[in-house]
Amino acid sequence: MGSGGVAAVGEFRRGPCFVRLHVRGALGIVEYGLDGDPRALVRHRDVLARVRVEQQAAFPAFGDDPLTNVSALRSDLERFVRALLEDDEKLRALLATPSPKRSGHLP
Repeated sequence: MGSGGVAAVGEFRRGPCFVRLHVRGALGIVEYGLDGDPRALVRHRDVLARVRVEQQAAFPAFGDDPLTNVSALRSDLERFVRALLEDDEKLRALLATPSPKRSGHLP
């Protein structure tokens, strides 16, 4: 247990592709990557920005239920990310693409 409490990190994998989830009380950081490619670890928000759907994202969601973010992430995965995770080359190309500049305050 760290200073912020109990935390867990887990991954879902298909071949060299993975989705890494960080949980501390509720789902927080979500990252995508490819084995053997050190530059290819990209946060969910940046993936959605690269496919130009960031404004349509359901994740992150806010509320009292810790499962709210899980449902929101599932929605984004089904609508925007599934095709990338099913094609190693599409994912590799996307992860190598720089994220567009943002004007907001969130990281």
